[in-house]
Formats: sequence, C-alpha cells, structure tokens
Amino acid sequence: MYRKALKWALQVTRTPIVRAYGPERHNGLAAYTAWADHLSRDEEFDTEDIAVLRERLMVHGDAVGTVAEGRWYAAHFLKQIVEHESAMSEDLLAAAACYETEHDLMWQIWGLVGGFEFSDEHAQKLAEPAVRHQIVPIIFQAQDKDTAAADHIERALEK
Repeated sequence: MYRKALKWALQVTRTPIVRAYGPERHNGLAAYTAWADHLSRDEEFDTEDIAVLRERLMVHGDAVGTVAEGRWYAAHFLKQIVEHESAMSEDLLAAAACYETEHDLMWQIWGLVGGFEFSDEHAQKLAEPAVRHQIVPIIFQAQDKDTAAADHIERALEK
C-alpha cells in the first residue's frame, strides 16, 4: 500500500497539466512556475480596486496554504512509512526533510505579506512589486525542494 501511494505521489508531482475537474490547470512541479510567473506580472496587481487585489491575495494565499499543509503532512506520512519500510528509510527521511523545509518556506512567504489573513492590508502588501519580487525566488526554492523530495522518493522505491 505504501509503495502504491508513493508511486501515485510521484505521478501527481510530475504531471504538469490536469484537465479533470473543470478547466485545464497547472499541476505538480509545473504549478510552481505558473504561480511565480503570475506574481511576476506587475500589471495584474497595478490597481487600486481592493476587490481585485483581495481576489489575487485569496488565490495566492490558497496556494501558500495548500503547499504548506500538504508538505507538512507528506513529511509525517513519509516518517510513518519508514517505521514499516526500513530499507527506504534514508531516502524517505531525506524527502521528508525537503517537505519540512518547503513548509517553512511557505511561512516565509506569508510573512512577506504580513500573515495568512485575507485583509485589505495584506492584499495591498501583495500588490507591492518589491514584495512579490521577494516571494518569487522563495517559490522556486520550494519547487527545488519538491523536485528533490520526488527524486528521493523515486530512489526509495528502487529499493
């Protein structure tokens, strides 16, 4: 069962586009690039319409929260697998460490906009180009950690 779950996780991570459940959307590792690209479009945040800015913040905040929570629980799940699959322990613990770092990177992102609340102040903070330009490299750091975690999981499955 654990091996099947890990293979599925790799498939999800490495599938760049998903067409199920509505319109086509970026997925897995490719979603990080799409997220960073969107935040880099200054013209999409160049408005004083607070409703638009709050919408941008909610989409961004959902991405941050999804990554933070998902990677936190993934790290714990991998540690649980180690208890039953000792041959995989080194690689799975390395993957878990990557996911824990990724979780912490999301908290850094939240800190740059003032927290994880959906307030007008946070929306206006996200609209600042200097703030978003600090967030983008963190997103790519998270993508690198996610890539490394997938590589560790793949090596674990070879054992």
